[in-house]
Amino acid sequence: MNGRSNPDGDQKNTALIAEAINASTRPAMMTMATSCCCFRRIAPSVASVARLGFPGEPAAGEPLAWPGETRGGGLMRGSWLLVALVPLVAGCTAGGDGSDSAATTGVPPPTVEVATLNALHGIDPRICPEETDFCEAPARLELLFDAIETAGCPDLVGLQEIGPRQTELVPERLPALCDGAYELVFNPEAEPSNTVDQEMVLTRLPVLDEAYVDLANFPWGAQWVRVDSDLGPIDFVTTHLASSANNPDCDASNCPQPLCEPGLETGTCQSRQLLEFLDERRDPSGIAIISGDLNQPVEHPRITTLLDAGFADAWTAAGNPECDPATGEGCTCCTGTGRTLDGLDDPQQTFSERIDFVLARAPDDCALAFDPDRTGPFAGEPVEPPVDGVVWASDHGGVQAAFSCNGTA
Repeated sequence: MNGRSNPDGDQKNTALIAEAINASTRPAMMTMATSCCCFRRIAPSVASVARLGFPGEPAAGEPLAWPGETRGGGLMRGSWLLVALVPLVAGCTAGGDGSDSAATTGVPPPTVEVATLNALHGIDPRICPEETDFCEAPARLELLFDAIETAGCPDLVGLQEIGPRQTELVPERLPALCDGAYELVFNPEAEPSNTVDQEMVLTRLPVLDEAYVDLANFPWGAQWVRVDSDLGPIDFVTTHLASSANNPDCDASNCPQPLCEPGLETGTCQSRQLLEFLDERRDPSGIAIISGDLNQPVEHPRITTLLDAGFADAWTAAGNPECDPATGEGCTCCTGTGRTLDGLDDPQQTFSERIDFVLARAPDDCALAFDPDRTGPFAGEPVEPPVDGVVWASDHGGVQAAFSCNGTA
């Protein structure tokens, strides 16, 4: 979803999410809690729920005036980058002096590969009528899984804007993806009132810890997972920050104080919440990643808040061009202008904004290096032939990134 106003754009999911807000019965203060419904492929397990701020949703039965959410168009760059897995056989030494780096051994360092995509929930009946099955959600999931396999089955895949149909389809079809390599980390009952906009993580790496992170105002949140890798522990967050569907200015009733002062926009408050969460929960010896649909371009305060905290924008660090709305090169959002199927059946649709990100921060003993050949667009082109009439996996293009440690920072 695009966080900026476009009066001609599609106002997606407004009524349905508002209904979910009005049905919400969550308490007025968010506290740490425990959920028994972490969805790890087949069997559920215990997961903690990190509640970092005051809820922006009203109590049960309380109405909410919900502004429309809008998006823009544009053209994605020519082709997504294919990912070839690098043998995980050498890399940064425990001391971080770079003595085992590729420069001295001739062996490629260990590499971790991640990808992110806003998966489009498809709940708005104005663009996804009932007969379209949430804008052809089964066909779009097939296109997404094809993109994951084409990308070489990245180690971590973050998915945002998970709606009720994807909640059913992803667990059901996951065993067929990349020969069953992925574990699903998903907390559908951590926020039971939110069935319209959730986050999932697919991981090939061993899970060490995980939690759902509730962010200011409904329905925004994040999924965090810590995994073990040949680069050490990785704290991976995938999130969907506030769009114009619900991005009020903060006050004492809807944002955590004093972290977010009155008048601050919700999305920037959410960036601060993510930083606070990682400061409290991350492994300081490992790499931290924030990925997802952040709903604003790189120069916006919600993004610069993260960059100023030491996160690197993988897209630009790898030498990719900044988004050019005139050509679509370097852009990730969005198809559709309120039309049926949100333009997902139209290969001529274009992108015009870059609002989807992979941001990474490493400890001092790891100088992050991004592979320019494997860092760039993900699932960002129409496919041929169509699957059940659709050629796009989502109204967004995603981002993939491959990174390693190259000596000390």
